[in-house]
Amino acid sequence: MSQRLLPVIIILLFVFAERDLAFAALLTGSVETGNAAGAMRLFLPGVLFITAVQAVVKQKKGEKGQGKVSKQFTSQQQLQKEIAERKRMEEELRAAHQKLLDIIEFLPDATFVIDKDKKVTAWNRAMEEMTGVPKKEIIGKGDYVYSIPLYGKKQSVLIDLIASDDQETKDRYDYVEKRGNTFYAEAFVPYVFERKGAFLLVTASPLFDNEGNVVGAIESIRDITERKLAEEKLQHTVHELRKTQSVVIEREKLAIIGQMAAGMAHEIRNPLTSVRGFAQLLKEKCPDNDTLENYVSIIIDEVNQANSVITNFLQLARPKQPVLKLHSVNELIGEILTIVEPHAFINNIELTFERAKDLPLCMLDRDQIKQVLLNMCRNAIEAMPDGGKIAIASGQFSDEKEIFIDITDTGCGIPKDKMHNIGVPFYSTKDEGTGLGLSISYSIIHAHKGRVEVKSTLGRGTRFRIILPYTWENEKSDKS
Repeated sequence: MSQRLLPVIIILLFVFAERDLAFAALLTGSVETGNAAGAMRLFLPGVLFITAVQAVVKQKKGEKGQGKVSKQFTSQQQLQKEIAERKRMEEELRAAHQKLLDIIEFLPDATFVIDKDKKVTAWNRAMEEMTGVPKKEIIGKGDYVYSIPLYGKKQSVLIDLIASDDQETKDRYDYVEKRGNTFYAEAFVPYVFERKGAFLLVTASPLFDNEGNVVGAIESIRDITERKLAEEKLQHTVHELRKTQSVVIEREKLAIIGQMAAGMAHEIRNPLTSVRGFAQLLKEKCPDNDTLENYVSIIIDEVNQANSVITNFLQLARPKQPVLKLHSVNELIGEILTIVEPHAFINNIELTFERAKDLPLCMLDRDQIKQVLLNMCRNAIEAMPDGGKIAIASGQFSDEKEIFIDITDTGCGIPKDKMHNIGVPFYSTKDEGTGLGLSISYSIIHAHKGRVEVKSTLGRGTRFRIILPYTWENEKSDKS
């Protein structure tokens, strides 16, 4: 019976649970051959372990293809040593993998990991707390399922930029920055923390194997809501400080003007008083001279106008402290309407008042606030020489403990490049204006610890909003 030697490469693929079966086949020296040239393969999924063995197979007719492992194998002791070393390496790998999972699990930042197929492989405890989704419900799932607990729908998020640099994904964040292989971003995410939402700082980095191939990615998320709120509060504080600084600078300027004005007032008013007195005397002495009487009347009117400018200038430079008492803003507006309505009617202007109910009483100086309202209403009338509409409205901001008065006209509006000059002394858009009316109004409102806001559209009109504070102690309602 003829015999021949056939080389057989025995390739063993095994997992932890089934490797003893493979080892036993080697150690016992007997294997069962397959169909392809006497080659035997055990296809077992898992960690790859390959050993090449030169075997001698004795084959006879009528036999079923049995064989024995040649004595050319390395000694069984050497093989057992290799097996033991392999077991040790596998245990170390498994321990390292578990250690990595433990580190991710207890990171303070919410963290998750995906593989190259975008399937979730890690979802730590902080991620569970932030999203309310337990890891057992999401591990192994793909197709952007990790975005649902964040945004309520499937969509690409920062971690997906690792595989594809997509502008649409970047646009979902307030800003995105890339440093090396890592992406950094901030955004308000609406569905976290039981859909209360939060401002989040997000980082995403690729994961590599030992050959430098990208095998997945990791994303860490940190709640920065408190920091954002602190930043907003700081910005508001800085804004208020700048406003206060501007007020202080303005007051310093006015103080200097006041010192100059105090000295100039007497020097100017004394001769004006003399001029007015002699003009009145001259008018009485020439009752039959109409031309002279007309000239004298003009002199008296101009002297009165000069006195009025000086009075306003002194009021601006040395503002009188308001005498604060509880008053109804609605009642004050009603008094102003009685004064303004005839003037508005003559100029073909419709005047309306939208009265807020239960408006709190406010601590204010009645005469000074009436002066402000009269000045702004007159400005509105002068801004509509061809007629129009003035709408006055009152209301309150309960959260801020403030009331407001809106005076809106349908006049020519104020150009944007002129808006910053509103309220500046001696600045006026009117040919005959002194530029002191609004300056005095602003000064009065500031003395009441209030403010004036202006909104204007060229060709459509202007709204002046007077805002005055009130306290809860003085929150007695105005039922009018």
